[in-house]
Amino acid sequence: MEKPIIPPSTAPPETPSTQSVTSDATAKGGDPAPPASHPAEAEGRGRRRRVTKEHMLSMQNMLSGTDEHGIRIRIFTSSLTCQRAQLGGFYEFTYEGGTIPSDEERRPQPNPGGVAAKKSHRRRPEMRPVAWPCGVWQEGLRLPGKHRHGHGEIRDESGNSYKGEWVNDKRSGVGTYTFACGDVYEGEWLGGKYHGKGKYTSADSDEYDGEWVEDKMSGHGKYRYRDSGDVYEGDWDGGFREGFGKYTCSDGTVYIGQYEVCGRSV
Repeated sequence: MEKPIIPPSTAPPETPSTQSVTSDATAKGGDPAPPASHPAEAEGRGRRRRVTKEHMLSMQNMLSGTDEHGIRIRIFTSSLTCQRAQLGGFYEFTYEGGTIPSDEERRPQPNPGGVAAKKSHRRRPEMRPVAWPCGVWQEGLRLPGKHRHGHGEIRDESGNSYKGEWVNDKRSGVGTYTFACGDVYEGEWLGGKYHGKGKYTSADSDEYDGEWVEDKMSGHGKYRYRDSGDVYEGDWDGGFREGFGKYTCSDGTVYIGQYEVCGRSV
């Protein structure tokens, strides 16, 4: 059984019947797995190449939406975007929007003199707009002593940008993320990840319009495979086609039925 890799893309049913079982495999780059009438090439041994200085991401990789080997990423997720920033060494960003004090700033200060502190009612954290010229990487792009909260816009040095809602320093609510390569995710967020209804569009890669759960396509959605022109619309689970769906090939062939990931029962 093939291990899932985000973002997923899968092959259509093996036979043109209303009931089918498929093995999902994410295609990070290259063509999506073809129907059985077009046998796929033999897969590699599945080993990951060790990242070295020669394979670090460059600005060109960010602008072209490719990985360290020059392969186009089909669909970017929030998690993958953070990994790429680390791999490429893109640590600086600008932010303009609402903030509240961070947990560190709100933490009670030590009282070495032993003077009893006066009791006070807790107030809601202050939220005010700020323009922060430069942030630093601290397990994510963070503002020293501040949490982004409310509406704000951030842009990192590679050209990625996000404009929308924040809750306690994480993208939550509705917002639009524009990648340096031109791809766009517009929709709902929760805890810094795609969550809810959202649309991912691209001028030269795959597209998806539907439901997400923690960065993975889950629920009902429509996926368009850029290279082949094929379209799948139906149920998804954990980034895989699973449940009832319709797969339309570019030549007009249509597969309708129940999809199942190997190793799972529907």
